[in-house]
Amino acid sequence: METITFHCKVITPMFLAGADGQTPELRAPSIKGAMRFWWRACNGHLVKNINGKYDYSELKEEEGKIFGDTKRRSSFNMVVEEISNMEEFEFDTKFSKEIQYFQYSLIHHNDRKGIKPGFRFNIHISAFKNGVLKEAAYLLWILSHYGGLGTRVRRGAGAFSIEAEYDKDRVEGVEFLDETPLSIGLPKVSENENAQEYSSISSGTSGCIHASGFSTWEEAMKDIAKRMMQVRDGKTVQQIKRIPRGQSAFKQKDLDKKAAFGLPINVFGGGKVNLENKNENGDYKEARRGSPVYISVTKIARAYHWTALFLEGKFMPEGSKIVFKEKKWLKEDRSLLLEFKNKLELASEDAFFSDEVSSVMKIKIS
Repeated sequence: METITFHCKVITPMFLAGADGQTPELRAPSIKGAMRFWWRACNGHLVKNINGKYDYSELKEEEGKIFGDTKRRSSFNMVVEEISNMEEFEFDTKFSKEIQYFQYSLIHHNDRKGIKPGFRFNIHISAFKNGVLKEAAYLLWILSHYGGLGTRVRRGAGAFSIEAEYDKDRVEGVEFLDETPLSIGLPKVSENENAQEYSSISSGTSGCIHASGFSTWEEAMKDIAKRMMQVRDGKTVQQIKRIPRGQSAFKQKDLDKKAAFGLPINVFGGGKVNLENKNENGDYKEARRGSPVYISVTKIARAYHWTALFLEGKFMPEGSKIVFKEKKWLKEDRSLLLEFKNKLELASEDAFFSDEVSSVMKIKIS
């Protein structure tokens, strides 16, 4: 059995809990679950579209071979080892309005405590087959650069870095571990036009990364949050005085535009914008829809860079609806989401119009 050990460090506050749902705790199943998400995102080509219906049998079969299922165990083992003392962290209203915007649920609707940045831990991954070990190492590489662990992970929380890898020289085909998003982007993505029912990466996926980086994770998160606020709220926030800091008031007619960034949404003044899916009996039940924009913070050398991936996939299942009080929409409005995406991509072309180096770079999808 071969093993690779990854020496890791928490970059942004990480909100994972143990059995009591409150005490911060980092466990191997949480990391494996996040790796499984990215495996599915990269393997949508295994989903077959047969006469308009999606067949996930091959996807589930291949996933089971790696992560395990009801028929077999996982093909790799993982052990998490704490290296430093874990200190608790809590978001509050002392942070900038931009960071509050990204972490609003942890500030205004939750008393959750997280893991303070700087916590060090080792991830030991072992497997009998080289191909499995390589696959697991690749998924952890993606997770450390584009993802994270725990609550609000799609808005920059729970990011961690791989500071060093041990024993990698004895494992064939893991050269990508020496690369960064600035030089390689996403090194392995399959064509996946069939996967239209869940968030995934395909040849049409786009992404951006801040090129020069920042001296702190707070500055990185604040910058990308500000860019989103300028698009997502600049045209839709009502001009109402005395709005509590960190909260927004929405025009109800524009809530379908907000919905495209993920559901549910807490609306200032009371109420939620919910996604309701129809079950087999024709009844509607409240559901969640993760944001198709995956924003994280990665560390390259001594600088903190935000990353933003716009995942592909159908936002709403057939027959579902978006509901706010007496109002309802049968489809999300993607105009603000696309505007945000376009603004980031245009920012990456600033250098074309001036002698200055652009602060934003496109993430290559190969």
